[in-house]
Amino acid sequence: MSDYDQQKWSSILEYMNETALNTYERALRAGMAPEQARLFLPAYGMYVRWRWTVSLAALLHFIQQRLGHDAQYEITAYAEAVKSLACGKFPQTFAKVFP
Repeated sequence: MSDYDQQKWSSILEYMNETALNTYERALRAGMAPEQARLFLPAYGMYVRWRWTVSLAALLHFIQQRLGHDAQYEITAYAEAVKSLACGKFPQTFAKVFP
């Protein structure tokens, strides 16, 4: 794809994401339930923030599974990021599990 076409499609995507976010926020202000208003947001075009509560055993299992040779690239990259964050909190455990 040419640089021009890449820029054109990126601009369209940016416009659509901004429009969706504005619609979502307007729906919330109008009193729509968040569970319904979020349907205006593009599922694969935006980042979200969320909290994750998990036991250390489950976290280690997730990381081991998602760093496996047969895991998809995207989840492997995510698992690497989770591992780097958790390693600082539990350095002795991670040193034993991931020598």
